[in-house]
Amino acid sequence: MKFKIVYDKPCRIRFRCGNYAIPKEYEESIRFYISTSSFVKEVDVTSINGGILVMYKKGFRDKVIELVKNLNINTLAPMTEKREYGIKEIDKEFKDSLLKISLKRVFFKAFVPNPIATALTIYNSAKYIKNGLKAFSECKLNVDVLDSASIVACFARKNFKTASTVMFLLSISGLLEKYTRERTKAVLTDSLVIKTDKVWLVTSGEDVEIPITELQVGDEIRIHTGNVIPIDGIVTDGEATVNEASITGESLPVMKVADTSVYVGTVIEEGSVVVKVRELSSNTKISKII
Repeated sequence: MKFKIVYDKPCRIRFRCGNYAIPKEYEESIRFYISTSSFVKEVDVTSINGGILVMYKKGFRDKVIELVKNLNINTLAPMTEKREYGIKEIDKEFKDSLLKISLKRVFFKAFVPNPIATALTIYNSAKYIKNGLKAFSECKLNVDVLDSASIVACFARKNFKTASTVMFLLSISGLLEKYTRERTKAVLTDSLVIKTDKVWLVTSGEDVEIPITELQVGDEIRIHTGNVIPIDGIVTDGEATVNEASITGESLPVMKVADTSVYVGTVIEEGSVVVKVRELSSNTKISKII
């Protein structure tokens, strides 16, 4: 797939493939395809502007670029079901991972001889001690320091079984933390994302209804009473009272006139405005909130 890199920071990179490069029905297919790689943490795919945001493990930037470069939509099957942003997949992955860790622990205690168990415990402790030393060298007293200190204390007392138990509990807590973070983000996305399919584009003649996927930055759209604002933009004409509770939590509506900003996810309670598109879905304020 052809693309250009529009954002490139450590462990976070955003690709822009073009406005018509990603059909909407392939968003979830592409997200699932990329997220199956072991070095990928999170993926966000937006058909509106052909954006692919990938958060990956340190040291795998080149592999992420190669993965997106080799992406071929023709080899993927569209997912036409109502999007749930991977909630079911997140739940399944958590249950599978928890079962795997638990069974591994049972096998370790029941069948591995003590000398080998001790050697494996010392080997597995390396990553915890390494993280603790790194944090301590940076003058940070955080959880990594406390974790490594507890493991070292067990080693000092030659209590390797306790050290193994501590690391088992740490792996469970890490799994729970990851699950909570990913599922919370998925639920937030599912509840806050805007599901508008079409908008009224203002032209020199009359307003024309177009798919939101064809909307470009700089276009002007007309939004009427009762409609959800589907983009971030600037009011260029008209006036309306807007409920911004989804953004600010304020229940009282706010008057919007020319040259004032409006945000995706807010609702026009009364009035009609023409809004110039400033940001599409992947860069909107509500996306940053999520």
